[in-house]
Amino acid sequence: MAKVQALQSNFTGGELSPRLDGRVDVTKFKNGLRLCENFIVLPHGGVRKRSGTKFVVQQKSATDEVVLVPFQYNVEQSYVLLFGPSYIWFLKDQGIITHSAVTITAISKANPASVTAPAHGYSTGDRVIIQNVSGMTEVNNRQFVVTVTGANSFTLADVDGVTAVDSSAYTTYTSGGTVAEIVELTTTYTADDLATLSFAQSADTLYIAHKNHPLRKVTRSSHTSWSLVEPTINTGPFRTINSDRTNEFTFSSFSASASSYGTHIVGTTCTMTAANSGTFDADMVGALFRLNEEGGGTGITSAPVGDSTASIAANQLYTNSGKVYGVFAVSGATDWSSFTRVPDHDAGTVRVTGKSGHYFDADFLHPAYCVVRVTAFTSSTQVTVQIVRYQMPASIVTSGTTFWEEGAWSDYRGYPRAIAFYEQRLFLAGSESDPSVLWSSRSAAYEDFEDGADDDDALIYRITSGLADTIRWLASGRVLTAGSSNGEYAIAASSQNEALTPSNFKANPQTSYGTSDCPPVRVNQTVLYPQRQGDPSNPARKLREFAYAYESDSFNSTDITVFSEHILGNGATRLAYQVEPDSLIWVRRTDGLLAACTYERMQEVVAWHRHQMGGEGARVNTIGVIPGVDGDELWLSVTRFVGDPDDIGYLQAEDGTRFTTEDELDFVTEDTETVRYVEVMAPAFRDDEDKEDAFFLDSGLTYTGNLTSTLSGLWHLRNQNVKVLNNGNVESATVSATGKITLSQPTTRAHVGFSYTSKLETQDFEAGAQAGTAQSRAKRISQVYLRLLNSLGGSIGPDSSNLRTISYRTGSMAHGSSPSLYSGLKELDFDGGWERYARVRIEHSDPLPFHVTGIVSEINVSG
Repeated sequence: MAKVQALQSNFTGGELSPRLDGRVDVTKFKNGLRLCENFIVLPHGGVRKRSGTKFVVQQKSATDEVVLVPFQYNVEQSYVLLFGPSYIWFLKDQGIITHSAVTITAISKANPASVTAPAHGYSTGDRVIIQNVSGMTEVNNRQFVVTVTGANSFTLADVDGVTAVDSSAYTTYTSGGTVAEIVELTTTYTADDLATLSFAQSADTLYIAHKNHPLRKVTRSSHTSWSLVEPTINTGPFRTINSDRTNEFTFSSFSASASSYGTHIVGTTCTMTAANSGTFDADMVGALFRLNEEGGGTGITSAPVGDSTASIAANQLYTNSGKVYGVFAVSGATDWSSFTRVPDHDAGTVRVTGKSGHYFDADFLHPAYCVVRVTAFTSSTQVTVQIVRYQMPASIVTSGTTFWEEGAWSDYRGYPRAIAFYEQRLFLAGSESDPSVLWSSRSAAYEDFEDGADDDDALIYRITSGLADTIRWLASGRVLTAGSSNGEYAIAASSQNEALTPSNFKANPQTSYGTSDCPPVRVNQTVLYPQRQGDPSNPARKLREFAYAYESDSFNSTDITVFSEHILGNGATRLAYQVEPDSLIWVRRTDGLLAACTYERMQEVVAWHRHQMGGEGARVNTIGVIPGVDGDELWLSVTRFVGDPDDIGYLQAEDGTRFTTEDELDFVTEDTETVRYVEVMAPAFRDDEDKEDAFFLDSGLTYTGNLTSTLSGLWHLRNQNVKVLNNGNVESATVSATGKITLSQPTTRAHVGFSYTSKLETQDFEAGAQAGTAQSRAKRISQVYLRLLNSLGGSIGPDSSNLRTISYRTGSMAHGSSPSLYSGLKELDFDGGWERYARVRIEHSDPLPFHVTGIVSEINVSG
């Protein structure tokens, strides 16, 4: 019999797939774990318990899906925009943004409750937050919908806007309190649209793309002033020019007379008639058309500068550099001999000065085309249009044109689904009619899509893969990356040192895995994207790393889930990247759990772990990350259940994970209320912090103040069993139906919320035996040494059914006091029996820090 010591000095392999159970030869096996839940693998090698989440606000509805979108002007001014069905909320500094608060002077004990707030200025249906009320504390930290009953009063309804708030049994109002209206924008995005919205931000403007909606932008004017508008784009882009020379457009019924040049100015409306039936559709209202002159026969020539035989007079037309100009006024000259040049401007009027003080005014009219927008549909051959860019050429007014181009974006053709900024251009791609086409704006002019041959002109490019393909997302970095249903493309100029222009543009296919609809995240110059699992609308089960490889001078797509193929469950629906304090890729799974990957390529750390929220039946709906005061913040939308915790039903996965079904409303009992909360993960516990500062509770709130035994304002936790970290001591409590708890000991600082269990289980230790490998030998762990850092609590054993509490108490400690945080090597007896495997399992449920940096196991091995 051999006695060996097995050392696991780091856990940078993360949670590994059961398919690697026999791969003791793989380095990741020695550094990996069978289970890593609610622990975060650190790039230094250890694992620490993840931080808890703080309650921010209840969502409007328990069933509406939302998306959480970062809006980052700079690291000091970062917001989360919550997009819900037909609305946007704004979140910052771990709270929701409200308008200026109004002072409350009274709240009645009645059904419905009536609030007196002089000159409140609210309208019926507004959503408000009440805080800091004394006496009737049951209303604190709650969201209500108001019904205005007077200039100084309103009644309260619950968040559903229907159920009246009955305050008859509440504590009598005594004094104080404020009420503030939630800042909200109205949108036209439905619940079905939200998951496939695409975003690109420049300074205070966030552009939004969706295949069913025109391009829109959210603009911030101040902390509480936001707008959502559809930018006016009159410059394109356009589809290919009409090839049917029999389908001529003619024009009639102009709303104003022609100019002296025979043109019609911008703003004029008219009837546009097509020769062929079926040309127009009712969904083309709002669409652009570019109308080009047909060329020869217009009678317009270049300016005959210096020619004494060519007369000059008002209303003459001439061309220069392909543009058409009109002579507006002439002074002193009768012919062109006085002039040696003409200007090349593309807007307005320029005075041209010649010899002897002679001059004329040159009006820019058009570049041999104009742009019109459809304003009304009459039939498949007739629509009403308005001239929106350049004057309509006289030849088109009188003779029509067959050289027309339909706008690329409209309700009829669809809109781009993907958007990104790259090299000072706004790129869009992937409409229903042109799914493989890329469009870019002009350089540094994000709402100008006028194409041409100049280097700063807009460009249009169709990606060709040999298959019918759809571009699903764009991501900028070293190159502009396009992810499509069938592959991944690198888009750039021909040389890294050159700028991308209409004449210097390439889109080369790099890999051919295909992508799902879930948007990617960018980590430095690497794009991490979810691989398509059959249909692109299916949740992805693999995450790939699109990165440049110098040895091949191309991009590769490495599967970073290959050793943890199980970690995404039935698929990923949302990704978010957290830079600080640790580089983490967060993934929302379809079952409401989170997967996360510690991603430090320079340190060769790609380590997966999973996270389940505390609270009975809690499920994450979506996630987002923004910079915060103490590192990046992970924001979450979480479905929770309030009511009797024993009434909540579960399904259980084979690995022991408990979760509700997708249709949780039908699954829980009728005595349980379903809610959705916005929460934000607390900053990571620092090594220099005190125990009482530890925040390891979910959907929690913190009290700091005078000594008290009663805490209120916990309406969001009503009827729930919770944990409390009371000045560093752990106790349990049940929140009342009105959001209050009574503590066993008075407190000046307390965190209250749902506890959660962190779980770690090692792989089968392989330390060898006298006859070779120990994998098949009977073995027993007799002693374990845990190397801990600033930790307290936890239990250890061979499996979840045989755990022993880790003791930190010594004989010198006062009875009833809580031990200090422990750092060092902890020697522990181990209740392991003789088995064919040797594993260590650690669980930790207290709201306290726990950080394991290494495990040493003494193992007796037979043979």
